Amino acid sequence: RLDELVRETGMLAPAEAGLLSAFACEGQVPDPDIGAQVLHLPRRSLHMLHETERFRFGQTEWDGRIGPDAMVHGSGWPTTALEELGLCPLRFFFKRILEVDELENELSPLDIAAKDLGIAVHKLLELIYEDLQQEGLFAGADPITLKKRGRELMDLHKQTAFQGIRRRRAVHLQPLWRVQESIWLDAAGRFLDNDLEALAAMGPVSLELERYVAAPVDLGDQITLPIGGKFDRSIRTGEALRLSDYKTSGKLDKRTSKSEMLKGNQLQIPIYRLLAGGSPAVELLGVGPSYVEPGRDEARKEFTGFDRDDQQDGMLETLRVLAGLLHYGLYPLREDSKACDYCAYKPGCRVNHPPTLERELSAPDCRDYGMLQAKNTYRGRTLLKDLQGREGSK
Repeated sequence: RLDELVRETGMLAPAEAGLLSAFACEGQVPDPDIGAQVLHLPRRSLHMLHETERFRFGQTEWDGRIGPDAMVHGSGWPTTALEELGLCPLRFFFKRILEVDELENELSPLDIAAKDLGIAVHKLLELIYEDLQQEGLFAGADPITLKKRGRELMDLHKQTAFQGIRRRRAVHLQPLWRVQESIWLDAAGRFLDNDLEALAAMGPVSLELERYVAAPVDLGDQITLPIGGKFDRSIRTGEALRLSDYKTSGKLDKRTSKSEMLKGNQLQIPIYRLLAGGSPAVELLGVGPSYVEPGRDEARKEFTGFDRDDQQDGMLETLRVLAGLLHYGLYPLREDSKACDYCAYKPGCRVNHPPTLERELSAPDCRDYGMLQAKNTYRGRTLLKDLQGREGSK
């Protein structure tokens, strides 16, 4: 395989293939004068080429190895940041460490950003449930009264919730936006009816909305990690606690997959449970047109915990592996990440660069992270020690 890879010039132009061959000679550092006199490259650029065009692994800042504790997030790492770390450490590095802003895809005048719609729907529900809570209707109102008042409050607050989008619509596009708005409000209304009926069936409940929690989380093996997260809704019924999170897009069954959690691909739910003490149920609630169409994803998914202790231990181990990446400043790329399909940093990533992929394949410092994808819920596949010497990720 290496013979085949050497024939690829990677970052260098074909005319510089001779220099690539020189770089491939392990243990040899090119004379900086070569770069200055022949290629007209500064010493720093020559050093970068030497480090990135070789095949043998060696820790280098050019591969996202920036050293221990190079970045500490004082108020706690946001849950969304840890989700990004699990999916691809290098993407996390670009966004959270280097703080390189993502370039949003250019929308047509007829499109509305999914993020803007999500913010508007979250705001609408927050305003409705806040008023219902203040009016004492969650203390024991019947479903009919609760749903009737919920619809009245939706009519009252929809202008406020969607005003940001409305202001950005050009005058000649306002009729189109009114059609889109009516579709989303219809979906939100259906969700509201079903959700309020479910809440009424619980009996007297107390709601806390948009609560931000930050705390050091015990991951076991004397490792703690400061984490922060915002719960869209916390529901208390007596001593029981239930966390709710609204989703306006995406497949909810994937987000509640225990195997995906063990792999580090879906971390929101297990992190929220840890932030809330480790025992509450977490429900994902789909709000939007895609959740009310026949045959589409179910609009409510619940996670009440892992089935066995070894699965819970495996989840904590996965989080410890990610905490280790943060502590030691290791941010490797992930070749098989599905996030590559929509990653804003793909133009600056070497995910298709043979020497980099060969170095990552033999890198000992991130081997545990690489093995996470082999985890699943079956016995003997939840912990890294059980996977030593095995191949495959199914």
